[in-house]
Amino acid sequence: MIRKFFTCIGITCGLLLNGPAMSDDFGEDFDPFSDTAINLDALSLPPATEPYIFSGELKLDLGYSPQRLGSDWSKLQISSLLKLDADIDEQTHLRLSWQGYYDAAYEHLGRSSFDDETLDSYETDSELHEGYISRRLGDHSRLKIGRQIIVWSMAELARVTDVVTPLDQRELGMKSIGDQRLSATAAMLSSNFGAWQYDLVILPEVRTDELPTRDSGLDPYVLVRGPGVRIQNEEVPNTSLDNTEFAARILYSFHGGDLSLIAADMFDDTAYLNFSGLDAGTILLTPKHRRVFNIGLAGNVVSGSWLYKFELLRQHGKAIQRNDLRAQILSGVPNPTSFSERNLLKGLIGLEYSGFNDTSVILEYFGETIEEHDSTLAQDLFDHNLGLYISNQAFNETFSSTLTWIHNLRHGGGDLLRLNLDYKIDDNIEVGTAYVLWSADETENSLYPYRKNDRINFTFTYRF
Repeated sequence: MIRKFFTCIGITCGLLLNGPAMSDDFGEDFDPFSDTAINLDALSLPPATEPYIFSGELKLDLGYSPQRLGSDWSKLQISSLLKLDADIDEQTHLRLSWQGYYDAAYEHLGRSSFDDETLDSYETDSELHEGYISRRLGDHSRLKIGRQIIVWSMAELARVTDVVTPLDQRELGMKSIGDQRLSATAAMLSSNFGAWQYDLVILPEVRTDELPTRDSGLDPYVLVRGPGVRIQNEEVPNTSLDNTEFAARILYSFHGGDLSLIAADMFDDTAYLNFSGLDAGTILLTPKHRRVFNIGLAGNVVSGSWLYKFELLRQHGKAIQRNDLRAQILSGVPNPTSFSERNLLKGLIGLEYSGFNDTSVILEYFGETIEEHDSTLAQDLFDHNLGLYISNQAFNETFSSTLTWIHNLRHGGGDLLRLNLDYKIDDNIEVGTAYVLWSADETENSLYPYRKNDRINFTFTYRF
């Protein structure tokens, strides 16, 4: 653990020293004290010089996981992203984007080695990534309808107030939060009056996080599975009037920062395991999603080359797993339950420094605690993490390096370290490599089950 810690510090110092000089601010064109009145045009893409823009990318992604699959490839994926942006008229913008992939690693390793859930989730995928129409309504409002991604957070390493649209966590730790974002069908009305912005979102489609599967090596239920327990297929609430979700935000911008209040009545992106009965003595558990009410506060302020930020969220009525289900069954409790309803408090404080040329440093501390915690709950009273993110660009922005380090501060500590190196050969072609390391020494640490998921990735991307 100590060796890995100092390795991380060495990489950090190397990235910092790569910044050739110090600057006095974020950039010579940046003014944190300029007029902060919100421009509605910034809520969508700026008008294109052409009536439409068609773009996309083809990507080859090779993954090598020596701890899991020995000397064989764990990922041989080719993916595609196609995007169309069109200005229908001066007030209306259309975006359509599709993405899909095929991973030949499962054919190469033998499809019979994986369960159907893993093959369905990882071998092929195809979806409408974004598909919406955005139209300006008068001088103060804009309406966006369709499949869209909504981000209400400035955090780089954790989700606190970012509760509206889900994440793709099938490759947990291998990608940044930005690369994990999924869209959901929604109607969002945004209005601004001077320094105030009001957002109202209605989501008829219930879409939750996509999680790793049993044979992925990142199974979220690995500690629950075992003899006498069977986890059934996840149940996601269907699209109906009763299941429609709602979210709202009030944002106030002032010189050098902003403050926002967030409320959301939505289904929890994180599933809980609901006791569904017994089958010949085997406990049946079904992943389900409980509706929770979220209330949050977030803010940030710029001072010179520093940005300070915070986020707070309280989730009302969250399902927390119990650790006494088997004892309830053996003692003959009439209606055994696998969860208890509790309120969850989440928080984040962070700072960003951009005083180095071409280098940005982000430090975030985030955690959560359960109200009215007791010994029947399987989850700890308190969990907290420290995260570091460093990005650098060099050689006329053709070479970029990014270090992501998350250190869990519970039960002896656990680490997730990811280093990305990318080089632009020209405007269309980019090659890259990434190294992901998991580490935990104590079995009680939440990262311990995933400690053998180190991976080396090689990517080739063609953009047009």
